[in-house]
Amino acid sequence: MKSLKKTLPFILLNIAVSALTVVAVLFIWEHIQHKRISEQAQAQSTQIKPLSELSTPETNQNTSVPSKTDLPEGSIISIQNIFGLGDLNLEYILVKNEGDSKLSLLNWSLRGAERKSIHIKSDIILNPGGAIKIYSKTGTDSALAIYLNSEEAFWQSGAIVTLHDPELVERARYEIP
Repeated sequence: MKSLKKTLPFILLNIAVSALTVVAVLFIWEHIQHKRISEQAQAQSTQIKPLSELSTPETNQNTSVPSKTDLPEGSIISIQNIFGLGDLNLEYILVKNEGDSKLSLLNWSLRGAERKSIHIKSDIILNPGGAIKIYSKTGTDSALAIYLNSEEAFWQSGAIVTLHDPELVERARYEIP
């Protein structure tokens, strides 16, 4: 009993130091991963200018360009990143409205390496600065998530994912590392 009283403070001290070490390592790891993902998203995400900025008299002469009413002026949308690549339960695309007006995603489409078009059938409104997760798995659409109801993961490394408006004009592009 005497030896237990002598060693108990050292055991408790060891437990406390071990717990603090684990918490510190996890905190540092999370900070590094978050920073790496942010840098990767900035490097990989390419924004396409809104149609209103692209429309000039020269481009409207020989091509059919949707009117400005199809996409609110100042709207810019981007594919921020694709997470959980290859794992159906985790895989999703983060799409963000970086413009200064609301944007409906009804009848927009995603295209990948195989040029298969995935249509968005939910009338989700993205507010300025708002983002939405587009999951590959099955689920019920909400204001924060759209589910593509796939039985397998869509995206693979090296593929280029594009986001198209209802007029099939490419609005965002993302190359998966």
